Order: sequence, then structure tokens, then C-alpha cells
Amino acid sequence: MNKLAAGLIFVAFSQVVPVVAQTKPENNLSPRMRIYEPKYLKRERAEQVARFVGSVIGFVSIHWEPVVNGLVLTNGSQKDSQEELDKAEALVRRFDVPEPPAPPKPQIEMTLNLINAFGGPGDPKGSVPPELASVVKEMKGALPYSGFNLVDTIQVSVRDGVKLEDALPVAVTGMGGVQYFYSVEFHEPSVSADGKTVSVQHFRFAVKVPAGSGYQDVSIATPLTIYEGQKQVLGKIKLSSMSSDDLFVVLSCKVK
Repeated sequence: MNKLAAGLIFVAFSQVVPVVAQTKPENNLSPRMRIYEPKYLKRERAEQVARFVGSVIGFVSIHWEPVVNGLVLTNGSQKDSQEELDKAEALVRRFDVPEPPAPPKPQIEMTLNLINAFGGPGDPKGSVPPELASVVKEMKGALPYSGFNLVDTIQVSVRDGVKLEDALPVAVTGMGGVQYFYSVEFHEPSVSADGKTVSVQHFRFAVKVPAGSGYQDVSIATPLTIYEGQKQVLGKIKLSSMSSDDLFVVLSCKVK
């Protein structure tokens, strides 16, 4: 046989022999078992890939092995062990790629409007801005107060466990300059799939009210669900037993 004929036979033979997957020699535990060391796949994702590949290539079982920090491929068939393992490994390799970056989390901005409700007679001074007019109109129709006044606006970029503390304006109470302090907390906030509904598992707004020689906390604590654009009246806080005025918290939100 001349060299040209031998070369043609070799080329033809190479075209029908399956290409062996690129596996480290030490990872071939036996003709029917091998280890695949992922480059990018982490355990949870690797197990998902293993279930899928195992369902496609029925004779090959795949499981994650923490000892080797990789996937163990086993061919349960006595036929074409290496070829079936090669197919399974090639399919696993297709999914062993960097995961796309996670989409940015929606940013929640909450606005707390603190409205002083006057319980005494007369015509209280002050007003509310146009964007709160509809809320105050409903409050006037349902509550026995002589007037309402916006005394403070608090804006919070909400995340789990965020807490703000500050002093309330002295004008809230009209108690001759006695200082009040507030705190507001948000726990386990989330945005629904519609991108406009915000839920907070634990919300708390508290005011430190002077009591005797110290202070006591008066608070509103509740889970809440609020829609973007909605203005929700959460409740009232009694600031003084000597006054008929109350402080209402009106909450609104924006999702960015």
C-alpha cells in the first residue's frame, strides 16, 4: 500500500470516530464513569443542568458530588459507554457558561406626610398642598376635626431594615417648644410583578412623646400594601393627653 492510499484510509477513519470530550485523564474514573469539573456552574445551577441532561440522554445519570466539587457522570448501559458519556459531557459544557447579570432591583421611595388634625374650635392656620387635597377632603368628611395642616414630609429610600430618626417640628404640638422625636422603620419590603405594588411586612412609625420626666413611644405598627400613586392614611398618633389635636400619617410610594 502506497503512502497516498494509507493517508486516505486514515482520513476516512478519523471522520467516523467520535470526538472525545476534553476531559482530564485523571477524571476518567472508568470507561463508564467520569468527573466533570464546572468552570462557571455553581451547585444549584449544576444540579438543574444535571437533571435536564439526564432526562435527554437516558442511559447517563449525573449527580453533584461535593467531595470533588463537580458532576459525576455514569453510563448505566453496557453499550457505547464512552460515546454516551461524551454526548452528556458536551451537553453539560453548553450550559457551563457565565450567568447573565441579575436585573437591577427596583428602588422604592416612600413619602410620609405628617398631617396635624386640630380638634379644638376655631379656624386653624395652615393648609395642605394640592396633592393631598383629596385625602384631606375624605378625612374631613369622616373625622370630627376642625382643620388639617401639613407639618412635615419625610422621604425614605426603602430597603430592608432601614430606620430613620429625627425631631418633629415644634409646630406640631404648639406645646410651648416641647421637643418630640420620631422614628420610622421598614422591614422586608418587596415589589410585585406588576412593578407598581409595594408590600412591607413590618412597618413602624413611632413618636417619643413627653411623659412626666421622660418620654414614651406612641406608634403605628402594621404590615402594609400600597400601590404607586395611592395615598394611604395609616392612622393617628395622640401627642398629648392635654390636647385634642392628633397627628396622622399619610403614606405614598414611587417605584423606580
